[in-house]
Amino acid sequence: MVEKRTDRIQIQEFASRGVDIFDSIEQNIQVLVEKAANVNYQGPNARAFKTACVNHAIDFAEQTTKTMGQMNDAIQTNTTFIATALGGQPISLDPPQVAIQPPAINIDESIEQADDVALHQLRDDTESIFATVTSLFDENLTNFNKLGVDGWYGPEYDNTRDALTRLTGTAVDGCNQSRTAMVKDVQTQIDILF
Repeated sequence: MVEKRTDRIQIQEFASRGVDIFDSIEQNIQVLVEKAANVNYQGPNARAFKTACVNHAIDFAEQTTKTMGQMNDAIQTNTTFIATALGGQPISLDPPQVAIQPPAINIDESIEQADDVALHQLRDDTESIFATVTSLFDENLTNFNKLGVDGWYGPEYDNTRDALTRLTGTAVDGCNQSRTAMVKDVQTQIDILF
């Protein structure tokens, strides 16, 4: 026997929590971009370093937006299929966006200056922020799994859960790759300069 159910209110509540989670991801990435652009490091090499760090975070934000859109599409398509097949209205979800505003990278190229404490802090902040973002993706998946208790069930839910699990894995992998690249860039500067 197969039983199918979509509880529009619980699905919308999940979507609302998801928007809050993805807003938090965006805020964390924006903080990281600002920290990278403004770290106390001056001179000709600092521009390339800061630009590379900012670009790592922005590239990750773009990947995140794509992944979140795929998650949104999977949920909306499958919930709408069941809801309309059972005589209900389509379930509409707004896809979240991560829109990072790249800051101006201001460098005084007339001086050369590096602060080991600031670079170590940027490395630690990078680790911490990406760990937070990873936990936010995991939280979203946990919330989706809770939705399967009585908010939505049936084969379409199972298929969507599998898709979201895969997409969350993709997002976490992207997060880890971006973190590794950015930490490597920061650590390279620390190793060269200090």
